[in-house]
Amino acid sequence: MLVCTPVPASEAVDAAVMKRAIDRALAIAESRGIAGPSVTPLVLAEIAADTGGEAVRANLALAENNARLAGRIAVALATLSGGDDTADTNRYR
Repeated sequence: MLVCTPVPASEAVDAAVMKRAIDRALAIAESRGIAGPSVTPLVLAEIAADTGGEAVRANLALAENNARLAGRIAVALATLSGGDDTADTNRYR
């Protein structure tokens, strides 16, 4: 099962702003010869700086939204299984 949920609209960063920030951050990484796992912290820091922290707030809101949805799905699955705490939890993997 694949479930997708977006960043809440109230916390979303404009797509054009994000694209510019990502492109700039990747260009910085490339110009510094940074590759592999070291790219991620640099890119995240540059995006956070370029967006004045908006991207960080959006990512936190997305994580909260994911957790909220996961909880709702878990309750729904538990209800479908009869709510038995001893049910086989592997059945939904």
